[in-house]
Amino acid sequence: MKPIMHLKSISDINMFLQGVVKHPLVAVVDFSKFDEKMEEGTRLSCDFYSVMFKNYCVNQMKYGRQSYDFQEGNLICIAPRQVITLDSEVEN
Repeated sequence: MKPIMHLKSISDINMFLQGVVKHPLVAVVDFSKFDEKMEEGTRLSCDFYSVMFKNYCVNQMKYGRQSYDFQEGNLICIAPRQVITLDSEVEN
């Protein structure tokens, strides 16, 4: 099992995704612009609230220790210190 990559700030997530910091408190990330898949089993945790609209994602997402059925077009709200796991399984 891989260690959890912990993002402490919006600047951290922008550096992780190689984006530009436009505001210190808010980030909008368009995952459809990323061609690469993240490595299988990548685990992320943040110190901030996250709201994601999963309309396009190359990786399969798992929340915490449970595998959930995140189909296209879901709104996902995550509290601080929760863990998201990204797998490279093909979505059906």
